[in-house]
Amino acid sequence: TVRHVGTPVALRDGALDVSIVGAPGDAARDVVAEPYAVGDAVPYRFSVENRTPLTTSVVPVSGDFAPFLPPGPANCRFLSLAGLGGYECATPRHTVTDAEWADGFFVPVSTWQLSAAGQSTRTLEVVGDEVDLRDRTIALDARTTLSWIDTDSDGWVSEGDEIEVVHSVRNDSLVRVTDIRIDGEDVGALAAGESARVTSSSTVTAAEAVTGLIERPAVEVTVRNGERSAQVTTMGDALDVSGDVVPTWAAEARYERGDVVQVDGARF
Repeated sequence: TVRHVGTPVALRDGALDVSIVGAPGDAARDVVAEPYAVGDAVPYRFSVENRTPLTTSVVPVSGDFAPFLPPGPANCRFLSLAGLGGYECATPRHTVTDAEWADGFFVPVSTWQLSAAGQSTRTLEVVGDEVDLRDRTIALDARTTLSWIDTDSDGWVSEGDEIEVVHSVRNDSLVRVTDIRIDGEDVGALAAGESARVTSSSTVTAAEAVTGLIERPAVEVTVRNGERSAQVTTMGDALDVSGDVVPTWAAEARYERGDVVQVDGARF
């Protein structure tokens, strides 16, 4: 009896199935203590697994790595990957750009072409997890500041005077933050050390005109750095303008012609 095992033949198109997973080649590196710099070459590796019995050609066609693409040396091509076989490609390096350094990470994106006898060529995009280049801890200084504007120019805090409300955030992170929203308003992105603000106004209430103590609610600030996000609440003290409040009439006090006093909120 002679037993012959031939080459597997696909009975239908669309059978190609290859898993390609990328990962940092130096995952153990502490990028906080030993950050990368612009121009550094970051090692990266790909694990390739053929999930079918078909001998498959696996060829990278794009990706910001070198070496990586054929026909250059040490590329990641495998022209005849055996069925259910796999391989590791640990030669690629990614060069850090200015923009990536500002963000503190890069996103590894590559495209591969798969082909086998009797199968339509398939293109596979591989997007890896963000690769940290340095400390990406998000740190924000968010504040609410109030200013009194003597709208009626009478020299006193009056009901209806304007209160300027400034909600601000400073990026104290080492990296750029994006998608910044202050009280729901989109203010874009901030490089390390930059600040943004949102200004609104309100008016002095009758009660505030009596006490001279003005408070406004804190607001939420949200930001992102790649897939990371942070949310903080603004901090700020109440505005004390009691020195500019019309004094309350007191029987024991001495007044002169032209003095202004208030009684039960009414001015005389």
